[in-house]
Amino acid sequence: MWHSLPIEKILEEFKTDAQNGLFDVEVKKRLKDFGPNQLPEEKPISKIRLLIGQLKSPLIYILVIAGIVTLILKEYADSIIIFGVVFLNAIIGYFQESKAGQTIQALRKMIRVKAIVFRQGEEREIFQEELVPGDIILLRPGDKVPADGRLIDAWNLKLNEAVLTGEWLPSEKNTEILPKDTPLADRDNMVYMGTVVEYGRGKAVVTATGIKTEIGKIAQTLKGTKAEKTPYQKKVVHFSKVLGAIIVFLCLGILIGGLATGKEFFEIFLTAIAVAVAAIPEGLPVAVTLVFTFGMREIFKKKGLVRKLIAAETLGSTTVICTDKTGTLTEAKMQVAGIYTGTKELLSNGKRF
Repeated sequence: MWHSLPIEKILEEFKTDAQNGLFDVEVKKRLKDFGPNQLPEEKPISKIRLLIGQLKSPLIYILVIAGIVTLILKEYADSIIIFGVVFLNAIIGYFQESKAGQTIQALRKMIRVKAIVFRQGEEREIFQEELVPGDIILLRPGDKVPADGRLIDAWNLKLNEAVLTGEWLPSEKNTEILPKDTPLADRDNMVYMGTVVEYGRGKAVVTATGIKTEIGKIAQTLKGTKAEKTPYQKKVVHFSKVLGAIIVFLCLGILIGGLATGKEFFEIFLTAIAVAVAAIPEGLPVAVTLVFTFGMREIFKKKGLVRKLIAAETLGSTTVICTDKTGTLTEAKMQVAGIYTGTKELLSNGKRF
């Protein structure tokens, strides 16, 4: 609705001033009322959950069942080997994913978005999460818009709003009042969190922060979606089902055949269990985990970051990556590559001659 109201009315609604902004006392109060200006994030996985997560595999389930059966039959040597394999597999996966998680948290702290805000008549640089509704923000080329806002001033301002609208062409901004039913993509007097300033400058009053922003609403909608299984996970599930079926049929065949020939049930049962345990590839989970670990380390060496081991397998077959460039891969800032005079080259790639 803010796009259809005069700027004076909006400033009055938020009890703020276009020149001086909010007072610190009011900022603290609003920060308490509205919460930090950040999108919902997944809570860091606890160490226990991370460790248990390494056991969520059909192959591991089969190994655990085999280990319990051998333990009941007092085949302690086999039990120790099987549970040892399960433990080793869990530990390797746990340490690799734990290390990746710590690196991601460190990166998040390093790349925190900052915003230029007017408070108590002063221009300040603050972290994005400290913004509150009613703050007056300044937008410059290369800036990522830190919150939703209504433009107060716009000087040749153009924004890339592809993250929100899908339109790759820059959107020209102004401060004109628009009709109430204007679609989101055509609200040229508004700026939205996550979009990027490509050209010009602007000044806006913050109208929404955090999950109340347009991008925040999308994030909330996507929060409940389940991640699709990777090709590896699908193959493991299929392999485990086939392996389980083969083992069951083998055991039934041995039991029926043994009983038909007049052998004792307990003796045939032990034989069937022995065959079942022998048919289970105890070393496969560890071997696969080690392969993924080496793959993850190779990605680390090339300055890549993988949160989960199984993602390494999917990345191995990736040919095209679609990503935002400005503000993500680049900063939209010009850099001097070389200086040339009429007689000689003075600077090239940052090196002086």
